[in-house]
Amino acid sequence: MEKQYIQESLEKEILRMSHFESRFFKGMTIFNEGTPVTGLYLVKTGRIKLGKFDQFGNEVVLDIKKEGDILNLGTVLSMGDGVHFLTATALEPSLIVSVGKGAVYNMIMNKDKSFLVDLIKAQSKALEVMEKKLISSYLHNVERRLRGLFGELIEKFGQYEDGKLRIDVHLHRHVMASMIGTSPETLIRMMSKLKKKKLIEEKEHRLFVLDRDYFFKTA
Repeated sequence: MEKQYIQESLEKEILRMSHFESRFFKGMTIFNEGTPVTGLYLVKTGRIKLGKFDQFGNEVVLDIKKEGDILNLGTVLSMGDGVHFLTATALEPSLIVSVGKGAVYNMIMNKDKSFLVDLIKAQSKALEVMEKKLISSYLHNVERRLRGLFGELIEKFGQYEDGKLRIDVHLHRHVMASMIGTSPETLIRMMSKLKKKKLIEEKEHRLFVLDRDYFFKTA
């Protein structure tokens, strides 16, 4: 509940302060890794992936953002000479609102300390999530990591449709594979097993979860 309240509070304040609204089509980049931070970005509509590229140009997708999420929360508190450490790319047509760093600094330093407190709390929550993902990548096998990914997608994008739980985001197999550190071929095999066990189903490129509890098992 607190996490939801903090997100809604930040979203409301950022939308109030925002001066720019930009539309991005699928595949377009909002910002690149290594470029200077010029402000704070919030997803008004759409889905955005955050990833990092290795020396061979392969992308590791670390997170998927939806409406109400801040894209560059990790850099917003060090915007003086900060650079983006991830690349943000639209997965579908998206609307992004932005607030210049000067306006953010002014808000933090001169007007409303609660805004800074909410930013810090939101960042702490984000770091906690990333820490759990890092631990999972080292301690858990691919099957467990896939189960965890489905749990995350259910919590963020799960919507009931005709009595079935639908994942309201379309992710290519290579994106999902990247998120759990495996190959697309391995992911496809594991997804086929989940379908045979009637844990998930796919219709017209839409993913449905048939047994929600399975994906939240801790063992």
